Amino acid sequence: MRADYHMHTEFSFDSTASLGVQIQSALDHGLEEICLTDHYEPAYPGLPLWQVDLAARREALKSPALASLQERITVRQGAEVGLLSLPGYEEEIHQLVAENQLDFVIASCHLCQGEDPYYPGFFGGKTRGEAFSLYLTELNHLVQHTIGPEDFSVVGHIDFPSKGCPYEDKMLRYTDAPDVLDALFRYLIDHGKGLEINTSIFRALGKDTLDMTWLKRYRALGGEIVTIGSDAHKPQDVGYGQQAAVAFLKEAGFSYLATFQQMQPIFHKIL
Repeated sequence: MRADYHMHTEFSFDSTASLGVQIQSALDHGLEEICLTDHYEPAYPGLPLWQVDLAARREALKSPALASLQERITVRQGAEVGLLSLPGYEEEIHQLVAENQLDFVIASCHLCQGEDPYYPGFFGGKTRGEAFSLYLTELNHLVQHTIGPEDFSVVGHIDFPSKGCPYEDKMLRYTDAPDVLDALFRYLIDHGKGLEINTSIFRALGKDTLDMTWLKRYRALGGEIVTIGSDAHKPQDVGYGQQAAVAFLKEAGFSYLATFQQMQPIFHKIL
């Protein structure tokens, strides 16, 4: 199964790629299934636009041209939810998922103590290890306290700070925060949730590489659910790094790759 489960379109504030262009790119790259995961994060500082109009996206997909494309590829409805500590936010996400009958939800952390780890300023005054540990601690807290387990499928890009890391060593390693990662992994496993391999890190680093320590630890603790997502905001990035990501999964001891329908995982044997 060749599936890209992290993709953005014109319905995300930070992408101008149309639905048709992204779906066609998926077909051109030989994908069998994709999930549209446009942003929902209503309190990002200075940007009031991180709220995907899921109803409008669903209606747009019904157009004759897009319906024709969808006869050749499975297109799932999803969202990337930015985790926030806001009053009533857990219920807001629950309503978002229920009202829009989503297949898949990525729970992501784009803010840590008010700063975006995508930018090097987040690392100011911190060692590489301190920065990663701080981010993972925040991520673990947000996953367990700001979204109901029934309202997300996987945790997205746990190595997110790698993209903006100004240090020579940019990779997330299990040793950066072993106790925190264990707590996060056990919570996900206990609640039937998963992780993603986000291949945008390959693009950011300029090579298809992934530190295996955290992925192998997740598997050793009993983790089974893993999706692969390119985090593509442009058509040329759709499906990026699929082959390398599958190889990393096999090396870590996984036998299956997950896709989702109606918030339930479907497992595909890795050949």
